[in-house]
Amino acid sequence: SDGDSKLSVWCDVMASNPTQYKEIMQPPTTNKKGFQEMAGFVSRLAEAGVTVNGTGSAHPNVDVNQVQSMALGMGCRNFFVRTYHPQTLYDVLGVDENADGATIKAAYLRKAKELHPDVNEEAKREECARLMMEVTEANDMLMDPDLREKYDAGVADLALNANETDYFASVVNKSM
Repeated sequence: SDGDSKLSVWCDVMASNPTQYKEIMQPPTTNKKGFQEMAGFVSRLAEAGVTVNGTGSAHPNVDVNQVQSMALGMGCRNFFVRTYHPQTLYDVLGVDENADGATIKAAYLRKAKELHPDVNEEAKREECARLMMEVTEANDMLMDPDLREKYDAGVADLALNANETDYFASVVNKSM
């Protein structure tokens, strides 16, 4: 709720990582309607007077302006663009999605050794520092049981985008 008697809903119109994007773009089946079902749901909520805020990640293969127009057209009152993450956190660490904590920790330590400035030439240090930030973020997210559960449930970029300064991130952080 937005704090008064009216209900507000946040609806992720686009995927935030390759796995989600591939799943969302699958054709509908008899027991899974996919995007069509979501669009109908949003329209019914908007018609009932519910404030629907659409969100989507800036996927490199999708025109986010078209998605925004579509979201607003089906009833979203607002649309907020988030960062697209080209790899899953599991990909960043090079582990399987079912990896246990010990496996994740070992992968993190292996990557940290590979990216350490003492073992890399000067020209690669800036890139290694950027990659180390990704590795650390993946480790922190996947080693925290609560954050990992959110990530695996598909709401990962609520936490991954916590450092963004846009309106969406500030609203989501208040509710987490």
